[in-house]
Formats: sequence, C-alpha cells, structure tokens
Amino acid sequence: MQRETVWLVEDEQGIADTLVYMLQQEGFAVEVFERGLPVLDKARQLVPDVMILDVGLPDISGFELCRQLLALHPALPVLFLTARSEEVDRLLGLEIGADDYVAKPFSPREVCARVRTLLRRVKKFSSPSPVIRIGHFELNEPAAQISWFDTPLTLTRYEFLLAEDVTQVARPRLVPPATDG
Repeated sequence: MQRETVWLVEDEQGIADTLVYMLQQEGFAVEVFERGLPVLDKARQLVPDVMILDVGLPDISGFELCRQLLALHPALPVLFLTARSEEVDRLLGLEIGADDYVAKPFSPREVCARVRTLLRRVKKFSSPSPVIRIGHFELNEPAAQISWFDTPLTLTRYEFLLAEDVTQVARPRLVPPATDG
C-alpha cells in the first residue's frame, strides 16, 4: 500500500523538521520545500494528497501559491500553517480555497490530526466512479475537469466542488435506471 503524501512548504527549518518527524511517525511520506515556486513546477506533474503551506515564503506569498495550486488541482486539500494569525489573514486563506488554517505556535500532534481529518473528508466524499456522464455533461473527478458538449469549462475550485456535489445528488433523478426489456 502506498503511503499518503504531504507536501510541506515551510522556510523555517526547525518547524519543518518537527513536522516531518511527526508526519512520518503517522505514516505519511513528506516532501519539504523551502520556497513556493519549485512547488508550482512540481505540481504540474504530480499532486500530493495534502498540502501544508506557510504564508510568509521568501519567493511567493503562500496565499498566491494556494491560488495557483488550486487552479491546477481544484480538489487538493490545503492547510495553512503560519505566524499570520489575524482574523483577516485566516479569512483570506479560507476564502481563497484553503480547507484549514492553523496559526503558529501550534501543536504538531494537532496538525497531524488535522491532516488526517482532511484526508478522511476527501475519501468520504470521493465519487465511486471517477468520471460521471449525464447527457452531454461530463465531470472528470481525477482531472478536476468539467466538459459540456466535449468543451472543457473553466471553473473555480468552489464551482467545481459544487458541480460535483450536484451530480452526486441529482444523478439518480437525471439518469433513468436500467430496465429489462
């Protein structure tokens, strides 16, 4: 069985070392990045199971990094872990698409618990079929892509998640059951 992967984007070595140790003890494969731009490059080929981001990175704002990552992978679970603890920062992080926001100082065990919770949510709401087709509408969950008459639509993360939820709820009403005869 392959271990779930966590990408940790943190420029403070001591914090990164502590989290790597705790996450590895929990069974996660962890990759650490001190800067954000290399994460974007790597995310064009791979996607982790969970992303932990600092806001104050040396090369790009963690908020901007989150926006760009979610444009590539709308369903990627993101947890901010940052010293920026003002309400405006927490709200901004959540509004741009992060699933959770933890302010420093933090409990490493709590961060691990939050990562597990994010993964549980992702698994719980995963579609049993990765591609849903209803008429000329197609939702490809692994690619986080929606097409209408074979034309890909550009959606925000929340629009994609809403469409995904609607297809799960509405599908039994829209797709007639197979009958004999």
